Amino acid sequence: LDPATGKHTSIAKVSNEKCKYACITAHSNGMLYCAPFLAKRALVIDPKRGRVKEMWGNLGAGFAKYENLVEGLDGYMYAVPANATQCCRLNPYRRKAQLFGPQLSSAPGKYRDCKRAP
Repeated sequence: LDPATGKHTSIAKVSNEKCKYACITAHSNGMLYCAPFLAKRALVIDPKRGRVKEMWGNLGAGFAKYENLVEGLDGYMYAVPANATQCCRLNPYRRKAQLFGPQLSSAPGKYRDCKRAP
C-alpha cells in the first residue's frame, strides 16, 4: 500500500485461506512480520524485494492464536497469546518462530495487545 497514493500492489499469494494473519509489524531490519491468527507459521515480508515467505517453525493449529506483535529490545519479535497457550518469539536473523515460556490458561482472549517499554 502506497500511503501517498492509496494504491496497493499484490506481491504474493500465500493461500486461499481466510484470516491467516491478524497483525503486521515493521522490524528495524526493514522487513514486515505477521504473527499467525489461524496460520501455523509466521510470515515475513520483504517489501524491497517483493518477497513473502513463511518462517520456519510450526506454531500449531488453533483459532485466534496471536493478535499482536512487537519488536523487543533484543531484536526478536514477540507475540502474547490471545487463544494460544504460550508466547511466540520470532527470530528475524534466522527466520525461525518458536513457542516459549510457561503453559498458560487455555481461556480465550487472554491478551489482545503488547507494547515495548522504553
